[in-house]
Amino acid sequence: MKFHRAYNNYANLHIQGSLVAVGAENAPVVFTTTLDDSVGVDLSGNSPQVPGPSAWGGLYVADGGEAVLRDTTITYAATGLHTSSDGNAEIHGAILNSSSGLVAHGFTDATDVDWGSASGPSPFGTGTSVSGTGAVVFPWRGYVAPPRPPAAPAQPAPADNGCKQLVIYGLRGSGELPQGPNETTLPTFGSDTSGFGLDNLVIAGAIRDRVLELKPSATTKFVAIQYLALPVPYLEPRVSGEEFIDSIWQGVDKLLAAMRAESALCPSSQFALVGYSQGALSINIALRNMDSSERSRIGGIALLADPGKLANPTETLWEGAYTPAVDGVRDKPGAYVALNFAGHGPIPSDVSGRTISMCHQRDIVCAPKWNARIAFHENYTYEEDQAMGVFVGTRAAALLP
Repeated sequence: MKFHRAYNNYANLHIQGSLVAVGAENAPVVFTTTLDDSVGVDLSGNSPQVPGPSAWGGLYVADGGEAVLRDTTITYAATGLHTSSDGNAEIHGAILNSSSGLVAHGFTDATDVDWGSASGPSPFGTGTSVSGTGAVVFPWRGYVAPPRPPAAPAQPAPADNGCKQLVIYGLRGSGELPQGPNETTLPTFGSDTSGFGLDNLVIAGAIRDRVLELKPSATTKFVAIQYLALPVPYLEPRVSGEEFIDSIWQGVDKLLAAMRAESALCPSSQFALVGYSQGALSINIALRNMDSSERSRIGGIALLADPGKLANPTETLWEGAYTPAVDGVRDKPGAYVALNFAGHGPIPSDVSGRTISMCHQRDIVCAPKWNARIAFHENYTYEEDQAMGVFVGTRAAALLP
């Protein structure tokens, strides 16, 4: 299908209902400009032309609209595909030679797309650009997963170096404060709890309160795992995909090192682990990098909005406070799993009974699907955090003397 630009007026395909375009690997559906003589017939009737970006407008999915584009190529557009905040789209094929490739305010599955470079779309690589909180682009055509980065160095020992019966570790989510001056430099952490994370602090406080309710003489302390916790690259273009993956693994390494150092110093201490978003994923991965004796000292685990959540997981899964998850959450893998990144897997069976995971319906990080939005990843409530803390505190107390 070809579109003509008249003077300075862009021709757009405006989708308010449903558009389904399904091509074949060697015969894709093509949306392009009338100036493009490389496909179809020569509509301009002149010598062969090679148009440039913005030769026509592009595809616009309006509120309530949806587009399914498989083996489809969009080229020479101003914006290849734009989804509004209440629109949904799926494209697998190619978005090339356009001023902007994808602007995704609504959920847009743009995996398995050729962006014109094996390095991927900008800001991840040098291909056609993507932006918007609804964009899901990993893996693209030509994507090669980065290797596991070298192990990160341990963080300094906590200032509170006395042995406590329960040490609660917190790993904040992507982009949570504090943030460093650049993508590779840690921020300044002012205390043992600096960088714990806002939701995590509520959960941890509820863990402590429940433990003290059941074991009044128990001693506890909070320790933040002080890692980069870089923002998601869609939201912060200065962060590359590789740097974001490195940040996840830095959380893994620093958690493992902190637990092992504490275990050596205080052999009888037990642990509780609390993570939100990227922090939950780092905990999830770290569990499979521990041996069973290390996991036996974990009294409970709270994973809030975990992108490493499997479909139909074995751990307890809620979609709200004390509300078991149903399909839409239960049957959907988290974003990290759906994209088949390294390190994902099930919560080990020896701790799954002491693990609570919470994921909202339509949370684009832990349950990506049509109509998922970033807003549902950012609206977990105090009551929900408290409920997770009570779950973990009950189980952690059971392991204490």
